Amino acid sequence: MNLRDYVLDVGEIHKESFVVNTLTAIIYQYLFRSIYVDYLVPVWGYFGYRIENTDYLPMIATDFLAIIPIVFYNATKRISDFFAIIIYIMVYVPSITALQYYYLDYWVALPYQLAFFISMILFFYCPRNILSNESYDTKTDIIPEKYYFYVGILFATLIIVVFGSKLRLVSFSELYDLRSENQEASNSFPLMEYIKLWSFSFLGPLFIAIGFYQRNKKKIWAGLLLNLLVFMATGLKAAIGIPILECGLCYYLRKNVYNRYSLKYVFPLAVFILVLLYLPSTASEVMFTIDAVIFMRTIGISALLTPAYIDVFSEVPYTFFSHIGIVNAVTHMYPFTDPSMGTAVWDVYDGVVTAMNANANFLITDGISSMGVVGILIVAIVFYYILSLLNKLSYRHDQDFVIAMMLGQVVNISNISLFTTLLSCGLLFNMILMRYSTINK
Repeated sequence: MNLRDYVLDVGEIHKESFVVNTLTAIIYQYLFRSIYVDYLVPVWGYFGYRIENTDYLPMIATDFLAIIPIVFYNATKRISDFFAIIIYIMVYVPSITALQYYYLDYWVALPYQLAFFISMILFFYCPRNILSNESYDTKTDIIPEKYYFYVGILFATLIIVVFGSKLRLVSFSELYDLRSENQEASNSFPLMEYIKLWSFSFLGPLFIAIGFYQRNKKKIWAGLLLNLLVFMATGLKAAIGIPILECGLCYYLRKNVYNRYSLKYVFPLAVFILVLLYLPSTASEVMFTIDAVIFMRTIGISALLTPAYIDVFSEVPYTFFSHIGIVNAVTHMYPFTDPSMGTAVWDVYDGVVTAMNANANFLITDGISSMGVVGILIVAIVFYYILSLLNKLSYRHDQDFVIAMMLGQVVNISNISLFTTLLSCGLLFNMILMRYSTINK
């Protein structure tokens, strides 16, 4: 499915998916309200979920803002559309809904809601711009596929050597103990933090995507085992969650050959799965864990941290992007003593010094912390051009392969800084691969 060989009729795809995705957006907004009111606040309210404002006008305005951006969603098989719809599910709807409930004075929430609203429309609009529909003229294979596997073998070997007997499978209740126990071993080897992140965010998903694309089970297993090693060393839930989701995504993309250029059913399918999983009951330990991971830690975390960051940076000076090391080296404007901004923000918000790291998505971490409402818009514009560049870089590649390969980065951008995703998590390496490598079927 190389986009050079076909005419991509965006208008036709948009027309076909418009009704389906609009109805799905309405259902999802209603679903998230139910999750917030009936699950997040009663069960996790002590973290900071609140219901202060239930007036009808703010609720109607918020529902309007939640649903309208989906009108601009093309549902094409372009990487920007895949990024955008996941951001819509994991970041946008939870954030603007929580803001409406959290602030008694809706006029405090509205400017931030509007900034998120403009940002979301911008992301959905991305496939329509000129840059997104250009391509580099020559197919390049400067970096052959085999070299990525060589690096993967090297990284796997280093993880085994450094962590040794400390590698073990643990339950969700033991994850933080594992991280604490293995932190010293991780710190003992230079670049190990980067190696772990590059392994589960870039190389693992890449190997799985190549394996499905080439129908090569050995390469799929290579990706699964690399991510499993990272999980056994760090206890990172994403190291297990990403490959499971990617295998499901690859299966869907393979079966969805009729909609060659369409992601028409990704959004409805995601919401349908959430509806099936929405069982907010603490009666079963297994269901409590599933609910916590899906509805609190994945879908609901932006609902918690968006107002938290707004509150903290109403008291603490904005970072003006000094949370990025190279910027702070010049400006020295970073307002905290703790180098981990997530930890520092939570300590201020909670009023108690803890080890909790409140890492948040890029619109919060890079936007709200830097310049508030203006910061959100600045970061959104930067990300818009990054999405456009990703579209251009991926234009000559099979779009199913690109979407599957990038799943780890889509998850990252919904949880951490844009700049951390680019460098520490390897999005930059994905871009280099798309420019300088060719993955043959």
